[in-house]
Formats: sequence, structure tokens, C-alpha cells
Amino acid sequence: MGESFTIKYVDSHYTSEQRVSRLRNSEVDIDIGSILDIDRSLVSYHLGSFPLGVLLSNSHSRISGDITKDDWLQEQRLIWNINTQRALFTPGNSFNDIHVNDNAKIETTNSLNAVTLVANTDYLAIFPFMMQPFLAKQFNVHMSPLPFSNNGLVSYYAYINKKSDSNDLIRKCLKIIQNLR
Repeated sequence: MGESFTIKYVDSHYTSEQRVSRLRNSEVDIDIGSILDIDRSLVSYHLGSFPLGVLLSNSHSRISGDITKDDWLQEQRLIWNINTQRALFTPGNSFNDIHVNDNAKIETTNSLNAVTLVANTDYLAIFPFMMQPFLAKQFNVHMSPLPFSNNGLVSYYAYINKKSDSNDLIRKCLKIIQNLR
């Protein structure tokens, strides 16, 4: 590549409006996350739509393989709040609907906290299935398909300020990010 640059990952919890504002004001170069409302000052790149699964510890005291719907309803859950309100579940169902009879005891916006807690406890959490290979290598966890009739999907997008669309370094970063899938 020749040029030196740093990709800084910031695990933060900004509202959609704050994310758009930070891009407009060039406070961030690239925003990766859930879909944002259409804004003429931004360019979006769809990174993909990925199925969701249930993350659980390999040392879970009651579940050793895939979880069942009964397991889901009985076990305590951790909610990793990644703005999954826009995830696609069965028609008429939202992310909040699947937490009916809610046993959710912890909610976090920090992915590292979520994975560490799941790896060391009996909590269950919903995560994108695409993260399974990485998480399984780094933590004592595995993923199970969702125990619902129709699995959910979450879509990720990269957003940049329209003024940055011709910036060669930004374009190289986007290409690297798109090739990570």
C-alpha cells in the first residue's frame, strides 16, 4: 500500500442523528453501523446483511449444543445493544418482540464486555453469526442458530462524508473494510 494509516475502532453508542452530525462535521472519516436515514451529504456502502445467532459459553452449565426456544425463554439474557431495532425478524416482529417474557438482566453497548460476560457466565446474547470464527478463537464461546421460526438479519453500512468520496486514502480504507467479510 505504501502509505501508513490507522483504522481506529471506537465502540460507542451514538444515536443515528449524532452519527450523521459527526460525519457531516468531519469528526469521523468512516462510520460503520446500522442503516442511517438518507442524507444528501453522505455516501453509503452496504457491507452486507448477516444472520443473527445466539452467543453462549462453551462452559454453559445447562446447554451444550444449539439452544431451543424453551432454553431461550428460561435462560438469563444479556442484550448487546447494537441498534438492532432495525434488524429484520419475522414480519411483525422487532428486536424488542423477541425479548418477551424478558429474562434480560444486563444491557451493554460495549461488545467486549458482552462477549466477556457471556464467555464466563450462563448468559445468552444475540450476535451476528459472521463474528463466530473470530469470537470462538478468542473466547470460550460458540454460536447457536436463533430458535425462532424465521431467523433475523442485521445489515451493516459504511458511511462517509460526500466530500471524502474522492479521497484516495478513504477509498483504500473502504476497500480493506469491504474485503474483511
